[in-house]
Amino acid sequence: MQFEAMAFLEKLDTATLAFIASLVFLTVAVLFVVVYFSRRTYAGFGYWVAWQICSLTGFVVFANRGPEPGPYSILLTNLFLLTAPALLCHGFIRFHDLRSGRLLILTNYLPVALALAAQFHFTFVVPDQQSRIVVFSLARMAVLIRCCVELLRSREMRTSPSFFLFAAILLVLIANDLFQIWRIWQPAAEIDSWGGANIKFALLVGIAGDILGAYGLLLLIRERLERELDAARHNIEALARTDALTGIWNRRHLDEIVGLEVERARRYRQPVSLILLDVDHFKSINDRYGHAAGDDVLRQIAALGRHSIRSTDTIGRWGGEEFLILAPGTPLANAGHMADKLRRAIADHAFAAPGRVTASIGVAEWGIGDDIDSWMRRADAALYLAKQSGRNRVETAEIGEHDQAIVNQA
Repeated sequence: MQFEAMAFLEKLDTATLAFIASLVFLTVAVLFVVVYFSRRTYAGFGYWVAWQICSLTGFVVFANRGPEPGPYSILLTNLFLLTAPALLCHGFIRFHDLRSGRLLILTNYLPVALALAAQFHFTFVVPDQQSRIVVFSLARMAVLIRCCVELLRSREMRTSPSFFLFAAILLVLIANDLFQIWRIWQPAAEIDSWGGANIKFALLVGIAGDILGAYGLLLLIRERLERELDAARHNIEALARTDALTGIWNRRHLDEIVGLEVERARRYRQPVSLILLDVDHFKSINDRYGHAAGDDVLRQIAALGRHSIRSTDTIGRWGGEEFLILAPGTPLANAGHMADKLRRAIADHAFAAPGRVTASIGVAEWGIGDDIDSWMRRADAALYLAKQSGRNRVETAEIGEHDQAIVNQA
């Protein structure tokens, strides 16, 4: 199998492979540039554009230097092909908002700078092709390993399907660099910097890695866009169900929750109570202190209500100065105590403009003979009775004989 692979590589033409690689990198670079200037992109994408341009330039210089490259073409090829993965890594750091100090980011380019200095030495001072290959491979391995570390630091990346794609690409590139170093150390190793099987294999790996890497980066952007769209959709749905003034649920959401709780009560034979609260003399507060003061009263009562109920209860603004609390698993007596606790909290609270504010509350437990409308009417009747009886009080709606409480039917 190994000999068949080597024979296949020997048949390939290096110039043709280099030309194909240049075309692939040119296509991807153009795609990235178009996306960068015509679409919304994220932090780090500019570095990925630079990564593609550096890779393209490096392969173009390599394709044009031929089997007997000059010293400057060698340095230029190494410069662009080593800077490219450093830019890719920098893009990951920015894209995932990984907290890295300026010094730490500069170390991303340190292997590139050291390798170029060594390449200059082994090109002009002490010409040594084997040392140049080892230096190049070691430097690129260092940058690629740093890239792997940055991917592991990102929680977003670790949970992304593209993580495995990038991990596979980086590991293959690192393995290729290790293979190049191992091959150099073999006794009587023949080094061919143009037509050797190792060069052709590296070109094939570069072509495949660039295509898959570009796909992975675009997949990362699509995943983030989908997450942001889902979050925006959830926010819009929450806003559509939330009262803009008080921040608690609005009537639309309460209507749905009431229906669900009634169905649950019917199915599981569990009690559920409804608490209807109305702010006393609210029109007088608006007339005397202004609508801004009235709005502040509503916001503070909503906050008091949130702190007075259990996590299983639901509170919302029913309309105007009326609030509704739904208490599942709560019989009438317990709901009455809960309502009175809230009434006292409101009466004892120091409001900014009016000072003291009171509320009247009606409580009704759902009964077997109730539908939603009759249940609401009984709670509203209890609230009206509290108003008529002097306000700042709680009244409960007793269940008639035909509306026996389901807690007694369990």
